[in-house]
Amino acid sequence: ATCIDYAQFMRTRSTLALAGAPWKVTIGNGMAYVAVGIGGMRIVDYSDPAAPLLLGSVTAIADAREIAVSQRYAYVADAGGSLKVVDITNPQLPMIVGGVTIPGTPYAIAINGSYAYVAAGATGLHVVDIRNPAVPSVVGSLDTVGSARSVALKGAYAYIADGDYGLVIVDITIPSNPVRRGNWNSPARSEGVAVAGAYAYIADNTSGLRVVDVSNPDVPILVASADTPGTAYDVALLDNHAIVADYNYGVHVVDISNSLAPRSEGRIATTGGVVGVEVTGGFVFAADVSLGFMTIAA
Repeated sequence: ATCIDYAQFMRTRSTLALAGAPWKVTIGNGMAYVAVGIGGMRIVDYSDPAAPLLLGSVTAIADAREIAVSQRYAYVADAGGSLKVVDITNPQLPMIVGGVTIPGTPYAIAINGSYAYVAAGATGLHVVDIRNPAVPSVVGSLDTVGSARSVALKGAYAYIADGDYGLVIVDITIPSNPVRRGNWNSPARSEGVAVAGAYAYIADNTSGLRVVDVSNPDVPILVASADTPGTAYDVALLDNHAIVADYNYGVHVVDISNSLAPRSEGRIATTGGVVGVEVTGGFVFAADVSLGFMTIAA
């Protein structure tokens, strides 16, 4: 794909080195929560985008891969085989207050109301009741066939980036009884997913960005693709753009104003490897395995 230098529109404001290899960034309560693998969890104050400040850490997590935030708790997908619950009331002194064993390898997590949805690799999707954060409990599970790497929620459905098996759509109307609906089988390896309107946008490893029509959850259909020069691990949506974590090619930007004809607009280059992206308030936040926490002005 031809790559325009998008730095004329976007620019890196800052980087903050973090112990461990960052996987994902989550924004909540005006803070950034960074999953740094065997380094655990970090809480970053980004109120000054040019000088983000590390506030607090939790290291008693085997392999933090993604964090979801709800009210005063952070829920950590721990690839060591669990979901950890962290009280973040005091961001300078976060404390683990609960947890539950999750079969498989928890890579990703999303929350809707009283339930957390955990993508756990070869064991698929697990639904966790978090009404009592001190004692969360697994109430439902579904084998997604592939390797569940990421999960996005919209309405009555969970959308799973299922590795070699592509996109799997799960009906979560009854959280304790998730039901598989349809899937789109990727020829690559689906790593990340974001959903807006009738479309799912998939970070599809070496195949770049995929756009799948999910208006019929039983028959999702690939409608467009945009190759990215690197390896697509994650995707977030910002206005009419898909922001792709494109590993050694940095942050790649794709215009999706016409979802049927996505167009690469360029990238923000890094010297490391970007594996996670998040967007909020006109900023893109990236998890770079070498550089740490990156703030990019959009």
